[in-house]
Amino acid sequence: AKHYYNPFTKGSNSLKAVLPAIMNSSPILKEKYSQPLSVGINLKNYVLCKKEGEKIVDPYTLLPKLDKIVGKNLHDFIFKKDSLKDGTAAMKAFQVLQFSDISEKEKYALRNALLNYCELDTLAMLMLFEHLNYLIQNN
Repeated sequence: AKHYYNPFTKGSNSLKAVLPAIMNSSPILKEKYSQPLSVGINLKNYVLCKKEGEKIVDPYTLLPKLDKIVGKNLHDFIFKKDSLKDGTAAMKAFQVLQFSDISEKEKYALRNALLNYCELDTLAMLMLFEHLNYLIQNN
């Protein structure tokens, strides 16, 4: 086969839609990432494959929650989301780090959240490669 489409993406080709889709349909990813990560810097020891009922939880939702990182006013004003799950929130977080007068504790936590998000994005591309390679080898 020259093409691959995963119906769990619901028509999206965004990495944020592809990662949960392949996590739910790939036995190799389920096996490998249900163990704590032995690699990485920010996500080391994270378990990225967690079940909720019959479905695998979207790994992006496992990242630290923003309302635990920044104060309520900043969270409500800027993010309006529970975690750094998309590029827009990540760009806003980076702007906040550069141009806002927030506490050192908030800066440190927000920086770590961005590092987690970026590392998961990079790992997601590797996971997609692993999934596609598994499909090729088993077809």
